[in-house]
Amino acid sequence: MPDPKYKIGDLVRITEKISIYIDQVVASPGDVGVISKVQHGCSDFLALWGVDYYVLINGTEFLFFEEEIELYSETLNKTAKEVKFVLLKK
Repeated sequence: MPDPKYKIGDLVRITEKISIYIDQVVASPGDVGVISKVQHGCSDFLALWGVDYYVLINGTEFLFFEEEIELYSETLNKTAKEVKFVLLKK
């Protein structure tokens, strides 16, 4: 099984268009999100696909493969030394 390229908390940019048809929500190339979950395939069939990355974008969680995202390394605030994300649940 391949090692994950990204880890939970990584800021990534979307490189492929994806849709969730239940909610009619779309993530477009260029959108930035945070990885909320990393999951290896749990059966022989799923393991063929590699690692799944759940990415939180504007309050919606999308599922991506490694080839559909890239690490986002642009500095958001030039004076900040690090960026922390807090997920609030009701």
